[in-house]
Amino acid sequence: MAHWRVQPATTPTTMSHPRSARPHGALLLLLAAARGGAVQARATPAPAGADIVPAADARLLVSRHAAPAFTALTPASAAFGLLGALGSAGGGKAFIKDNAIADPAPAIGRLLARALAERHGLAPAAEAGAETADDALDTLLAGRADSDYIVDVATRSWSSNYLPTHWSRYRINYRVHARLIDSKAGKVLAEGDCERAPDLARDSVAHELLTRQQGQFTKDVLASYAAGCARELARGMLGIASPALAELEARSLAVVAAQLAAGDGAPGAAGPGKVPYLPAKGQERFQAFLKRPLPRAFAISENGFSVSVSGTHPDDATLPSDPSARALALCKGYAQRECSLYMVDETLVYRR
Repeated sequence: MAHWRVQPATTPTTMSHPRSARPHGALLLLLAAARGGAVQARATPAPAGADIVPAADARLLVSRHAAPAFTALTPASAAFGLLGALGSAGGGKAFIKDNAIADPAPAIGRLLARALAERHGLAPAAEAGAETADDALDTLLAGRADSDYIVDVATRSWSSNYLPTHWSRYRINYRVHARLIDSKAGKVLAEGDCERAPDLARDSVAHELLTRQQGQFTKDVLASYAAGCARELARGMLGIASPALAELEARSLAVVAAQLAAGDGAPGAAGPGKVPYLPAKGQERFQAFLKRPLPRAFAISENGFSVSVSGTHPDDATLPSDPSARALALCKGYAQRECSLYMVDETLVYRR
């Protein structure tokens, strides 16, 4: 019969946060989204970054849950208290339905299951045909005799709201919970949380950008949240550091950055998924950069130059060992003007 072994990770978790009976590690990441933007991300992985090793015949299933109502809070709705809150939920539900905006949880579940299958040579995961009514293990396990393990991911909340200090600026928030469940033993092997919550005015956008083109910007932001949370949960909850998920997150963040640049009508705006200012060769250089090992940095100039560096031991000993400083120095030499960092390691840091 298929079984899993839980092994201690080689790198221990250095921070802990009491959430339940299980100890969890706390992970704080800063993801920059564009022009001046940093999106704060918090993940709460399961016990000490355990590495979970399955038997070769383990059968994976990705569960399905109904998404909670999307809340779209505006200054007008906030002014009417409870009635305004009800209107926010109703308006948010219509916005999601009318624009076919997908709940990120199923995508996160598929990405986590794929990471498990690829890491351990398992068959691709099946997906549940029906939604689970609640989070109770008994409910989730009912009728799951054809699976050994369940990747269970559920959105806890998703919303858009205005900034209290900038009523014309809005942000998209998201929180998700994930579990790996042994369906035969009826127990949770690992679990974790991930949250995306921009908290600075410079990370916010005009409401029009959230809703135009059938909510395309909102879809792109949620896709970047899904990729980022899948990467964090794979690493913190399952002990899997996935270059494929890191690359997917970087690509999705680049799409968001391009949307922001295009939305402001700024010079140098790029198409979806493109780095601003760069010609075709520069775009190819960035795609190659995403496959380079950490530490790494990518710098760009407004006149079309770019530099990709990796590692802390440059061939030229006169150059800085720090990849960020080295990328900026090299880029300035080529461009004959000041350059900007576009990405450092796995984080998009570009600010227009």
